[in-house]
Amino acid sequence: SDIQLGSLKIDIAHLHGVWNMHMAAIGSALYKLGIPYVVSSHGSFAPGIRRKQSVRKWGFRVLFGLPLVNNSAFVHIHSQEEAKDAIGFGVSAPMVVAEQGFNMESIPLHLEPEWLAKRFPEHRNSFKMLFLGRLDPWHKGIDRLLEAVALARGRATNIVLFLVGPPKRRYSSEIPKIIAKLGLMDRVVLVGPLYDPQEKYSALASAELFVLTSRFEGFPLTVLEAMACGVPVLVTRGTNAGGMVADGQAGIVCEGRPEEIADAIVEAASTPDALRAMAARGVQLIKTQTWENTAALLLDEYARRLKGDIG
Repeated sequence: SDIQLGSLKIDIAHLHGVWNMHMAAIGSALYKLGIPYVVSSHGSFAPGIRRKQSVRKWGFRVLFGLPLVNNSAFVHIHSQEEAKDAIGFGVSAPMVVAEQGFNMESIPLHLEPEWLAKRFPEHRNSFKMLFLGRLDPWHKGIDRLLEAVALARGRATNIVLFLVGPPKRRYSSEIPKIIAKLGLMDRVVLVGPLYDPQEKYSALASAELFVLTSRFEGFPLTVLEAMACGVPVLVTRGTNAGGMVADGQAGIVCEGRPEEIADAIVEAASTPDALRAMAARGVQLIKTQTWENTAALLLDEYARRLKGDIG
């Protein structure tokens, strides 16, 4: 390859992802040539991935994944919480936290703040919670979110949950079954995917609360999208966004038990003034969380490694 022939003049390389044979091969070539490289995790260390490993995937991790990350100059992770996941994966290389950036210009200029109310008029006066993402009941914690809605409905009688996103094919029948079992047909709306940015961001902006109760994540972009739309967020610690949300006072962070999620929903539904304050702080936080800031941090780390200044 051009790397092995030395025809590419590389000071430092940046690779993306761990579960990829091409990345592993490139990392091995760079290491043998003494060229430093960095690996961005992109959720590769999530404990849920490790728990569901096949023998083949375990072998890949041991033979290729661990050498890739542990021979790197540093591993780029997206939140401080992800460090724990990385250690569990077996990462011993230095880790640098550089948070996911967000471009406010990606949001359409004129959103429809009544989008949900107009499309679902029967829920116009409800407390509207919205989930946005792939409808994977286990990974995204939708099963325990639905249990929490069932537990909360007696204390917060006007709540409704909108599930926006495509179903994961193997689980396509699971969520409707859970909804029926819990008797939530009048409290949960399966909106389906919204691929048009105008519709997606309008749906977000017309919710009172964004909810993400994942069991594990790398770092979820949807949390940033909700905050950018001026919506407070409710996240579990498994999302790896809890530290950012708590530090910015932009929402509610809870553990993953349905009872705790239910308490958080009831708290949110009963404190509209607090939610508005959280939403305002979230917008201000997102304005500082730019790709320019992330890039500047990484460039500084590249320079430090090249100079050998890693103390």
